[in-house]
Amino acid sequence: MMSNQIYKGIKKNIIMVLVIGLVVSMFAGCNQNEPDTTKNEAKTNSEATKSESNQEKKELVYFTNERPERYQTLIDRFKKENPNIDFEIVGFSGADDKSATDAFAQKLDMMIAAGDQIDVVSMGGGTGLLRPRAMNGIILPLDEYIKKDGMNMDEEFVAGSDRTCAFVAKGSNEKKFFTLPLSKTYYPVYYNKDMFKEAALAEPEDDWTFDQLVEYANKLTKGEGIEKVFGSWIPVDWGWFVGVPAQVAGWNAYEVKDGKKAPNFGDKYLKKTIEFFYQLSVTDKANPSFIEISLNKLNMVDQFVSGKTAMVVGNAWAFDGIKKARAMGRADFELGIAPLPRLDKDVPTDVTASEISGFYVIPTTAKYPYEAFKYMKFVSHKGMDLVGAIPASKKVDKEIVVKSLATYIDEEGNKHENLFTMEELKGLFDNRQGMKSYYEFPEDEYIGPLWGVLGSEMGNILSEQKTIEEGIDKMMERGQKEIDKIEANK
Repeated sequence: MMSNQIYKGIKKNIIMVLVIGLVVSMFAGCNQNEPDTTKNEAKTNSEATKSESNQEKKELVYFTNERPERYQTLIDRFKKENPNIDFEIVGFSGADDKSATDAFAQKLDMMIAAGDQIDVVSMGGGTGLLRPRAMNGIILPLDEYIKKDGMNMDEEFVAGSDRTCAFVAKGSNEKKFFTLPLSKTYYPVYYNKDMFKEAALAEPEDDWTFDQLVEYANKLTKGEGIEKVFGSWIPVDWGWFVGVPAQVAGWNAYEVKDGKKAPNFGDKYLKKTIEFFYQLSVTDKANPSFIEISLNKLNMVDQFVSGKTAMVVGNAWAFDGIKKARAMGRADFELGIAPLPRLDKDVPTDVTASEISGFYVIPTTAKYPYEAFKYMKFVSHKGMDLVGAIPASKKVDKEIVVKSLATYIDEEGNKHENLFTMEELKGLFDNRQGMKSYYEFPEDEYIGPLWGVLGSEMGNILSEQKTIEEGIDKMMERGQKEIDKIEANK
Protein backbone atom coordinates (compact mmCIF):
# COMPACT_ATOMS: atom_id res chain seq x y z
CA MET A 1 0.00 0.00 0.00
CA MET A 2 1.17 3.52 -0.75
CA SER A 3 2.75 5.28 2.26
CA ASN A 4 0.88 8.28 3.64
CA GLN A 5 2.62 11.50 4.51
CA ILE A 6 0.74 13.57 7.06
CA TYR A 7 1.86 17.02 7.78
CA LYS A 8 0.48 19.64 10.10
CA GLY A 9 -0.07 23.10 8.89
CA ILE A 10 1.21 25.95 10.96
CA LYS A 11 -1.41 27.67 13.09
CA LYS A 12 -1.96 31.17 11.91
CA ASN A 13 -2.61 34.16 14.19
CA ILE A 14 -5.87 35.88 13.61
CA ILE A 15 -5.75 39.38 12.21
CA MET A 16 -8.71 41.27 13.55
CA VAL A 17 -10.15 43.82 11.16
CA LEU A 18 -12.38 46.81 11.83
CA VAL A 19 -15.94 46.33 10.71
CA ILE A 20 -16.56 49.46 8.68
CA GLY A 21 -18.32 50.52 5.52
CA LEU A 22 -21.72 50.35 3.98
CA VAL A 23 -23.39 47.62 6.06
CA VAL A 24 -22.63 49.33 9.37
CA SER A 25 -23.73 52.65 7.91
CA MET A 26 -27.04 51.15 6.91
CA PHE A 27 -27.68 49.75 10.38
CA ALA A 28 -26.66 53.01 11.97
CA GLY A 29 -28.98 54.93 9.66
CA CYS A 30 -31.91 52.71 10.53
CA ASN A 31 -31.64 53.56 14.23
CA GLN A 32 -32.00 57.33 14.09
CA ASN A 33 -33.90 60.08 12.36
CA GLU A 34 -31.33 62.88 12.34
CA PRO A 35 -29.87 63.78 8.94
CA ASP A 36 -26.29 64.01 10.28
CA THR A 37 -25.43 60.44 11.29
CA THR A 38 -21.62 60.76 11.36
CA LYS A 39 -21.29 60.62 15.15
CA ASN A 40 -23.71 57.75 15.48
CA GLU A 41 -21.95 55.80 12.72
CA ALA A 42 -18.64 56.26 14.48
CA LYS A 43 -20.19 55.00 17.71
CA THR A 44 -21.71 52.02 15.93
CA ASN A 45 -18.38 51.19 14.32
CA SER A 46 -16.67 51.33 17.69
CA GLU A 47 -19.27 49.07 19.29
CA ALA A 48 -19.13 46.62 16.39
CA THR A 49 -15.35 46.46 16.61
CA LYS A 50 -15.54 45.83 20.34
CA SER A 51 -18.16 43.13 19.79
CA GLU A 52 -16.00 41.51 17.10
CA SER A 53 -12.97 41.46 19.40
CA ASN A 54 -15.03 39.75 22.10
CA GLN A 55 -16.12 36.94 19.79
CA GLU A 56 -14.68 33.53 20.54
CA LYS A 57 -11.77 32.68 18.30
CA LYS A 58 -12.47 29.35 16.67
CA GLU A 59 -9.92 27.22 14.91
CA LEU A 60 -11.27 24.59 12.54
CA VAL A 61 -9.22 21.50 11.84
CA TYR A 62 -9.32 20.98 8.08
CA PHE A 63 -8.31 17.57 6.74
CA THR A 64 -7.58 17.74 3.04
CA ASN A 65 -5.66 16.29 0.13
CA GLU A 66 -6.11 19.46 -1.94
CA ARG A 67 -3.22 21.51 -3.24
CA PRO A 68 -2.34 24.38 -0.85
CA GLU A 69 -2.77 27.00 -3.58
CA ARG A 70 -6.41 25.97 -3.91
CA TYR A 71 -7.59 25.74 -0.32
CA GLN A 72 -5.58 28.76 0.86
CA THR A 73 -7.21 31.17 -1.59
CA LEU A 74 -10.65 29.94 -0.49
CA ILE A 75 -9.77 30.25 3.18
CA ASP A 76 -8.34 33.75 2.72
CA ARG A 77 -11.55 34.91 1.02
CA PHE A 78 -13.73 33.27 3.68
CA LYS A 79 -11.80 34.89 6.53
CA LYS A 80 -12.47 38.35 5.14
CA GLU A 81 -16.12 37.77 6.09
CA ASN A 82 -15.37 35.58 9.13
CA PRO A 83 -12.21 36.96 10.82
CA ASN A 84 -12.89 35.09 14.06
CA ILE A 85 -12.52 31.72 12.32
CA ASP A 86 -9.10 30.29 11.62
CA PHE A 87 -7.94 26.97 10.20
CA GLU A 88 -5.39 24.35 11.13
CA ILE A 89 -4.56 22.40 7.99
CA VAL A 90 -3.95 18.69 8.31
CA GLY A 91 -2.75 17.81 4.85
CA PHE A 92 -2.51 14.44 3.19
CA SER A 93 -0.09 14.11 0.31
CA GLY A 94 -0.03 11.39 -2.30
CA ALA A 95 -0.35 10.69 -5.98
CA ASP A 96 -3.55 11.82 -7.61
CA ASP A 97 -4.98 8.37 -8.23
CA LYS A 98 -7.47 5.92 -6.77
CA SER A 99 -4.99 4.32 -4.38
CA ALA A 100 -4.18 7.70 -2.84
CA THR A 101 -7.88 8.56 -2.57
CA ASP A 102 -8.55 5.25 -0.80
CA ALA A 103 -5.59 5.85 1.53
CA PHE A 104 -6.92 9.34 2.32
CA ALA A 105 -10.34 7.88 3.20
CA GLN A 106 -8.76 5.20 5.39
CA LYS A 107 -6.74 7.80 7.26
CA LEU A 108 -9.88 9.85 7.80
CA ASP A 109 -11.70 6.82 9.24
CA MET A 110 -8.80 6.14 11.61
CA MET A 111 -8.74 9.74 12.84
CA ILE A 112 -12.48 9.75 13.47
CA ALA A 113 -12.28 6.39 15.27
CA ALA A 114 -9.53 7.84 17.49
CA GLY A 115 -11.74 10.79 18.36
CA ASP A 116 -9.47 13.38 16.74
CA GLN A 117 -10.98 16.80 16.18
CA ILE A 118 -11.75 17.22 12.50
CA ASP A 119 -14.18 19.98 11.61
CA VAL A 120 -14.25 19.89 7.84
CA VAL A 121 -12.99 17.42 5.24
CA SER A 122 -12.53 17.82 1.51
CA MET A 123 -14.00 14.52 0.36
CA GLY A 124 -12.50 14.63 -3.12
CA GLY A 125 -13.43 11.04 -3.96
CA GLY A 126 -17.03 12.09 -4.56
CA THR A 127 -20.24 10.29 -3.69
CA GLY A 128 -18.57 6.88 -3.63
CA LEU A 129 -16.62 7.93 -0.53
CA LEU A 130 -19.31 10.13 0.98
CA ARG A 131 -22.26 7.78 0.88
CA PRO A 132 -20.97 4.84 2.96
CA ARG A 133 -19.71 7.23 5.65
CA ALA A 134 -23.07 8.93 5.79
CA MET A 135 -24.77 5.53 6.01
CA ASN A 136 -22.43 4.44 8.81
CA GLY A 137 -22.99 7.57 10.86
CA ILE A 138 -19.45 8.95 11.03
CA ILE A 139 -20.27 12.26 9.32
CA LEU A 140 -22.94 14.69 10.41
CA PRO A 141 -26.18 15.48 8.61
CA LEU A 142 -26.51 19.16 7.74
CA ASP A 143 -30.27 19.67 7.94
CA GLU A 144 -30.05 21.34 11.35
CA TYR A 145 -27.75 24.02 9.95
CA ILE A 146 -29.67 24.31 6.69
CA LYS A 147 -32.77 25.10 8.77
CA LYS A 148 -30.84 27.44 11.07
CA ASP A 149 -29.69 29.53 8.11
CA GLY A 150 -33.16 29.51 6.53
CA MET A 151 -31.89 27.89 3.35
CA ASN A 152 -34.25 26.68 0.64
CA MET A 153 -32.25 24.00 -1.14
CA ASP A 154 -34.48 23.99 -4.22
CA GLU A 155 -34.05 27.73 -4.65
CA GLU A 156 -30.32 27.85 -3.92
CA PHE A 157 -29.12 24.80 -5.87
CA VAL A 158 -29.96 23.11 -9.15
CA ALA A 159 -32.76 20.57 -8.99
CA GLY A 160 -31.92 17.00 -8.09
CA SER A 161 -29.05 17.86 -5.75
CA ASP A 162 -30.51 15.55 -3.11
CA ARG A 163 -29.81 12.58 -5.38
CA THR A 164 -26.09 12.62 -4.67
CA CYS A 165 -25.82 14.83 -1.58
CA ALA A 166 -28.59 13.39 0.65
CA PHE A 167 -29.03 9.86 1.96
CA VAL A 168 -31.01 7.79 4.44
CA ALA A 169 -28.54 6.90 7.18
CA LYS A 170 -28.63 3.77 9.32
CA GLY A 171 -31.34 3.82 11.95
CA SER A 172 -33.28 6.53 10.15
CA ASN A 173 -36.13 6.62 7.67
CA GLU A 174 -35.51 10.25 6.76
CA LYS A 175 -33.34 11.44 3.89
CA LYS A 176 -30.85 14.09 5.02
CA PHE A 177 -28.13 16.17 3.42
CA PHE A 178 -24.59 15.16 4.35
CA THR A 179 -22.83 17.58 2.03
CA LEU A 180 -23.81 20.76 0.23
CA PRO A 181 -23.95 20.66 -3.56
CA LEU A 182 -20.76 22.14 -4.96
CA SER A 183 -20.20 21.36 -8.62
CA LYS A 184 -21.84 19.76 -11.60
CA THR A 185 -20.46 17.02 -13.82
CA TYR A 186 -22.01 17.78 -17.18
CA TYR A 187 -22.01 15.85 -20.48
CA PRO A 188 -23.02 18.43 -23.08
CA VAL A 189 -22.58 18.60 -26.83
CA TYR A 190 -19.89 21.09 -27.84
CA TYR A 191 -20.40 22.25 -31.41
CA ASN A 192 -18.78 24.46 -34.01
CA LYS A 193 -21.26 27.26 -34.75
CA ASP A 194 -19.39 28.24 -37.90
CA MET A 195 -19.94 24.78 -39.39
CA PHE A 196 -23.63 24.94 -38.54
CA LYS A 197 -23.95 28.29 -40.31
CA GLU A 198 -22.06 26.99 -43.34
CA ALA A 199 -24.45 24.02 -43.58
CA ALA A 200 -27.47 26.33 -43.04
CA LEU A 201 -28.51 24.35 -39.94
CA ALA A 202 -30.37 25.78 -36.98
CA GLU A 203 -28.54 25.44 -33.69
CA PRO A 204 -29.73 22.68 -31.33
CA GLU A 205 -32.53 23.54 -28.92
CA ASP A 206 -32.52 22.45 -25.28
CA ASP A 207 -35.21 19.85 -25.98
CA TRP A 208 -33.66 18.26 -29.09
CA THR A 209 -33.56 14.49 -29.60
CA PHE A 210 -31.10 11.88 -30.84
CA ASP A 211 -33.00 11.66 -34.11
CA GLN A 212 -32.10 15.30 -34.69
CA LEU A 213 -28.48 14.73 -33.71
CA VAL A 214 -28.23 11.89 -36.25
CA GLU A 215 -29.78 14.13 -38.91
CA TYR A 216 -27.36 16.96 -38.13
CA ALA A 217 -24.37 14.61 -38.03
CA ASN A 218 -25.12 13.27 -41.49
CA LYS A 219 -25.59 16.76 -42.96
CA LEU A 220 -22.35 17.99 -41.39
CA THR A 221 -20.26 15.01 -42.55
CA LYS A 222 -18.26 15.58 -45.72
CA GLY A 223 -15.14 14.35 -47.55
CA GLU A 224 -13.32 11.03 -47.54
CA GLY A 225 -10.14 9.55 -46.13
CA ILE A 226 -7.81 11.89 -44.30
CA GLU A 227 -9.83 14.85 -45.57
CA LYS A 228 -13.04 13.60 -44.01
CA VAL A 229 -14.90 15.83 -41.58
CA PHE A 230 -17.21 13.96 -39.21
CA GLY A 231 -20.54 15.45 -38.24
CA SER A 232 -20.35 14.13 -34.68
CA TRP A 233 -18.10 12.50 -32.15
CA ILE A 234 -20.09 10.48 -29.66
CA PRO A 235 -17.37 8.74 -27.60
CA VAL A 236 -18.12 5.23 -28.82
CA ASP A 237 -14.71 4.18 -27.50
CA TRP A 238 -16.03 4.86 -23.99
CA GLY A 239 -18.15 1.73 -23.88
CA TRP A 240 -19.79 2.70 -20.61
CA PHE A 241 -20.96 6.04 -22.04
CA VAL A 242 -23.87 4.36 -23.80
CA GLY A 243 -25.43 4.17 -20.34
CA VAL A 244 -25.55 7.94 -19.87
CA PRO A 245 -28.35 8.88 -22.33
CA ALA A 246 -30.24 5.79 -21.14
CA GLN A 247 -29.79 6.86 -17.53
CA VAL A 248 -31.21 10.30 -18.33
CA ALA A 249 -34.30 8.49 -19.61
CA GLY A 250 -34.57 6.51 -16.35
CA TRP A 251 -32.57 3.33 -17.02
CA ASN A 252 -30.80 1.59 -14.14
CA ALA A 253 -28.13 -1.10 -14.39
CA TYR A 254 -30.19 -3.56 -12.37
CA GLU A 255 -33.76 -4.00 -11.27
CA VAL A 256 -35.38 -5.79 -8.37
CA LYS A 257 -38.00 -8.45 -9.11
CA ASP A 258 -39.68 -10.40 -6.33
CA GLY A 259 -36.96 -9.30 -3.95
CA LYS A 260 -34.14 -10.46 -6.24
CA LYS A 261 -31.73 -8.37 -8.24
CA ALA A 262 -31.33 -8.90 -11.95
CA PRO A 263 -29.36 -7.08 -14.66
CA ASN A 264 -31.39 -4.61 -16.69
CA PHE A 265 -29.52 -4.59 -20.01
CA GLY A 266 -32.65 -5.47 -21.95
CA ASP A 267 -34.21 -2.10 -21.06
CA LYS A 268 -35.78 -0.33 -24.05
CA TYR A 269 -33.91 2.91 -23.44
CA LEU A 270 -30.52 1.24 -23.21
CA LYS A 271 -31.20 -0.71 -26.41
CA LYS A 272 -32.30 2.48 -28.15
CA THR A 273 -29.05 4.22 -27.15
CA ILE A 274 -26.99 1.30 -28.41
CA GLU A 275 -28.84 1.47 -31.73
CA PHE A 276 -28.15 5.21 -32.08
CA PHE A 277 -24.44 4.74 -31.35
CA TYR A 278 -24.28 1.89 -33.86
CA GLN A 279 -26.12 3.87 -36.54
CA LEU A 280 -23.88 6.92 -36.19
CA SER A 281 -20.54 5.12 -36.18
CA VAL A 282 -21.12 1.89 -38.14
CA THR A 283 -24.07 2.37 -40.48
CA ASP A 284 -23.99 6.08 -41.36
CA LYS A 285 -20.26 6.59 -40.70
CA ALA A 286 -21.03 10.13 -39.55
CA ASN A 287 -19.12 9.47 -36.34
CA PRO A 288 -15.62 7.97 -35.97
CA SER A 289 -16.00 4.25 -35.35
CA PHE A 290 -14.72 2.31 -32.38
CA ILE A 291 -12.08 0.73 -34.63
CA GLU A 292 -10.98 4.03 -36.21
CA ILE A 293 -10.53 5.70 -32.84
CA SER A 294 -8.68 2.74 -31.33
CA LEU A 295 -6.37 1.95 -34.27
CA ASN A 296 -5.50 5.56 -35.14
CA LYS A 297 -5.43 6.73 -31.52
CA LEU A 298 -7.69 9.64 -32.44
CA ASN A 299 -8.30 12.32 -29.85
CA MET A 300 -11.73 13.87 -29.58
CA VAL A 301 -10.58 17.35 -28.64
CA ASP A 302 -7.80 17.48 -31.23
CA GLN A 303 -10.26 16.53 -33.96
CA PHE A 304 -12.76 19.14 -32.80
CA VAL A 305 -10.42 22.12 -32.41
CA SER A 306 -8.79 21.38 -35.77
CA GLY A 307 -12.14 21.44 -37.59
CA LYS A 308 -12.27 17.71 -38.30
CA THR A 309 -15.46 17.18 -36.28
CA ALA A 310 -18.48 19.47 -36.03
CA MET A 311 -19.89 18.20 -32.71
CA VAL A 312 -18.37 16.34 -29.77
CA VAL A 313 -20.02 14.94 -26.67
CA GLY A 314 -17.67 15.40 -23.75
CA ASN A 315 -17.27 16.38 -20.14
CA ALA A 316 -15.10 18.73 -18.09
CA TRP A 317 -11.99 17.10 -19.55
CA ALA A 318 -13.16 17.96 -23.07
CA PHE A 319 -13.88 21.55 -22.08
CA ASP A 320 -10.43 21.93 -20.52
CA GLY A 321 -8.91 20.67 -23.77
CA ILE A 322 -10.91 23.16 -25.84
CA LYS A 323 -9.86 25.94 -23.48
CA LYS A 324 -6.19 25.00 -23.74
CA ALA A 325 -6.48 24.96 -27.53
CA ARG A 326 -7.96 28.47 -27.50
CA ALA A 327 -5.08 29.65 -25.35
CA MET A 328 -2.63 28.16 -27.86
CA GLY A 329 -4.29 29.94 -30.78
CA ARG A 330 -6.42 27.04 -32.05
CA ALA A 331 -10.22 26.50 -31.99
CA ASP A 332 -10.68 29.74 -33.91
CA PHE A 333 -14.45 29.43 -34.25
CA GLU A 334 -17.53 30.35 -32.26
CA LEU A 335 -18.32 27.67 -29.70
CA GLY A 336 -21.81 26.40 -28.96
CA ILE A 337 -22.87 24.23 -26.03
CA ALA A 338 -26.10 22.22 -26.06
CA PRO A 339 -27.41 19.57 -23.66
CA LEU A 340 -27.06 15.91 -24.52
CA PRO A 341 -30.17 15.16 -26.62
CA ARG A 342 -33.09 13.12 -25.33
CA LEU A 343 -33.53 9.61 -26.69
CA ASP A 344 -37.01 10.50 -27.88
CA LYS A 345 -39.80 12.99 -27.26
CA ASP A 346 -41.24 10.85 -24.45
CA VAL A 347 -38.23 11.55 -22.23
CA PRO A 348 -39.00 14.52 -19.93
CA THR A 349 -37.39 17.83 -20.86
CA ASP A 350 -36.62 18.76 -17.24
CA VAL A 351 -33.78 16.23 -16.90
CA THR A 352 -30.32 16.60 -18.37
CA ALA A 353 -27.08 14.61 -18.46
CA SER A 354 -25.44 15.94 -15.34
CA GLU A 355 -24.73 14.80 -11.82
CA ILE A 356 -24.31 17.04 -8.81
CA SER A 357 -21.31 16.52 -6.57
CA GLY A 358 -20.73 17.57 -3.01
CA PHE A 359 -17.20 17.99 -1.72
CA TYR A 360 -17.00 18.91 1.96
CA VAL A 361 -18.24 16.87 4.92
CA ILE A 362 -18.30 17.37 8.69
CA PRO A 363 -17.18 14.39 10.82
CA THR A 364 -18.89 13.51 14.08
CA THR A 365 -15.70 14.54 15.92
CA ALA A 366 -16.06 18.18 14.83
CA LYS A 367 -15.69 20.79 17.57
CA TYR A 368 -17.17 23.60 15.47
CA PRO A 369 -19.68 21.98 13.09
CA TYR A 370 -21.73 25.11 12.40
CA GLU A 371 -18.64 27.12 11.50
CA ALA A 372 -17.56 24.28 9.20
CA PHE A 373 -21.01 24.42 7.60
CA LYS A 374 -20.60 28.16 7.04
CA TYR A 375 -17.36 27.47 5.17
CA MET A 376 -19.03 24.82 3.00
CA LYS A 377 -21.87 27.18 2.15
CA PHE A 378 -19.46 30.03 1.42
CA VAL A 379 -17.47 27.97 -1.09
CA SER A 380 -20.61 26.75 -2.89
CA HIS A 381 -22.01 30.26 -3.31
CA LYS A 382 -19.00 32.59 -3.28
CA GLY A 383 -15.93 30.53 -4.11
CA MET A 384 -16.70 28.72 -7.34
CA ASP A 385 -14.53 31.01 -9.43
CA LEU A 386 -11.58 29.82 -7.32
CA VAL A 387 -12.69 26.20 -7.54
CA GLY A 388 -12.85 26.51 -11.32
CA ALA A 389 -15.78 24.13 -11.83
CA ILE A 390 -19.35 24.39 -13.10
CA PRO A 391 -21.33 25.46 -10.02
CA ALA A 392 -24.32 23.68 -8.57
CA SER A 393 -25.40 26.91 -6.89
CA LYS A 394 -27.99 29.15 -8.50
CA LYS A 395 -26.74 32.09 -6.44
CA VAL A 396 -23.26 32.37 -7.93
CA ASP A 397 -22.22 35.46 -9.81
CA LYS A 398 -22.20 34.01 -13.32
CA GLU A 399 -19.95 36.71 -14.74
CA ILE A 400 -17.26 35.97 -12.17
CA VAL A 401 -17.52 32.21 -12.72
CA VAL A 402 -17.45 32.61 -16.51
CA LYS A 403 -14.33 34.73 -16.19
CA SER A 404 -12.72 31.91 -14.23
CA LEU A 405 -13.86 29.22 -16.68
CA ALA A 406 -12.57 31.36 -19.56
CA THR A 407 -9.08 31.60 -18.04
CA TYR A 408 -6.26 29.16 -18.70
CA ILE A 409 -2.87 29.09 -16.97
CA ASP A 410 -0.26 27.35 -19.08
CA GLU A 411 2.67 25.20 -17.98
CA GLU A 412 4.91 28.26 -17.67
CA GLY A 413 2.45 30.07 -15.42
CA ASN A 414 1.19 32.49 -18.07
CA LYS A 415 -2.45 33.45 -17.66
CA HIS A 416 -4.68 33.50 -20.75
CA GLU A 417 -7.93 35.32 -20.01
CA ASN A 418 -11.25 35.97 -21.77
CA LEU A 419 -10.95 32.89 -23.96
CA PHE A 420 -14.74 32.54 -24.17
CA THR A 421 -17.69 34.91 -24.07
CA MET A 422 -20.66 34.63 -21.76
CA GLU A 423 -22.77 33.76 -24.80
CA GLU A 424 -20.51 30.82 -25.65
CA LEU A 425 -20.58 29.39 -22.11
CA LYS A 426 -24.21 30.02 -21.19
CA GLY A 427 -25.01 26.38 -21.97
CA LEU A 428 -22.94 25.28 -18.97
CA PHE A 429 -25.41 26.95 -16.63
CA ASP A 430 -28.23 24.48 -17.20
CA ASN A 431 -30.34 24.46 -14.03
CA ARG A 432 -32.46 21.46 -14.94
CA GLN A 433 -32.25 18.47 -12.62
CA GLY A 434 -29.54 15.92 -13.15
CA MET A 435 -30.10 12.37 -14.29
CA LYS A 436 -31.18 9.66 -11.89
CA SER A 437 -28.13 8.54 -10.01
CA TYR A 438 -27.36 4.94 -9.19
CA TYR A 439 -26.45 6.12 -5.69
CA GLU A 440 -30.17 6.31 -4.96
CA PHE A 441 -30.16 2.54 -4.59
CA PRO A 442 -29.74 1.07 -1.08
CA GLU A 443 -26.57 -0.73 -2.23
CA ASP A 444 -24.14 0.39 -4.88
CA GLU A 445 -21.57 -2.41 -4.88
CA TYR A 446 -23.33 -3.90 -7.90
CA ILE A 447 -22.93 -0.83 -10.07
CA GLY A 448 -19.22 -0.95 -10.84
CA PRO A 449 -19.19 -4.58 -12.04
CA LEU A 450 -22.38 -4.10 -14.09
CA TRP A 451 -21.14 -0.98 -15.82
CA GLY A 452 -17.90 -2.85 -16.48
CA VAL A 453 -19.90 -5.54 -18.28
CA LEU A 454 -21.72 -2.86 -20.26
CA GLY A 455 -18.48 -1.22 -21.35
CA SER A 456 -16.71 -4.37 -22.49
CA GLU A 457 -19.67 -5.77 -24.42
CA MET A 458 -20.29 -2.41 -26.08
CA GLY A 459 -16.75 -2.67 -27.43
CA ASN A 460 -17.70 -6.00 -28.99
CA ILE A 461 -20.87 -4.56 -30.51
CA LEU A 462 -19.33 -1.38 -31.92
CA SER A 463 -16.31 -3.23 -33.30
CA GLU A 464 -18.84 -5.49 -35.06
CA GLN A 465 -17.70 -8.66 -33.32
CA LYS A 466 -21.26 -9.19 -32.07
CA THR A 467 -24.67 -8.06 -33.16
CA ILE A 468 -26.66 -5.79 -30.86
CA GLU A 469 -28.87 -8.71 -29.82
CA GLU A 470 -25.90 -11.00 -29.16
CA GLY A 471 -24.18 -8.30 -27.15
CA ILE A 472 -27.24 -7.64 -24.96
CA ASP A 473 -27.73 -11.37 -24.35
CA LYS A 474 -24.10 -11.63 -23.23
CA MET A 475 -24.52 -8.59 -20.97
CA MET A 476 -27.47 -10.27 -19.28
CA GLU A 477 -25.55 -13.49 -18.80
CA ARG A 478 -22.41 -11.85 -17.46
CA GLY A 479 -24.40 -9.35 -15.38
CA GLN A 480 -26.27 -12.08 -13.56
CA LYS A 481 -23.01 -13.84 -12.76
CA GLU A 482 -21.64 -10.63 -11.25
CA ILE A 483 -24.75 -10.17 -9.11
CA ASP A 484 -24.64 -13.81 -7.95
CA LYS A 485 -20.96 -13.44 -7.05
CA ILE A 486 -21.65 -10.38 -4.90
CA GLU A 487 -24.63 -12.04 -3.21
CA ALA A 488 -22.55 -15.14 -2.42
CA ASN A 489 -19.87 -13.07 -0.71
CA LYS A 490 -22.27 -11.22 1.58
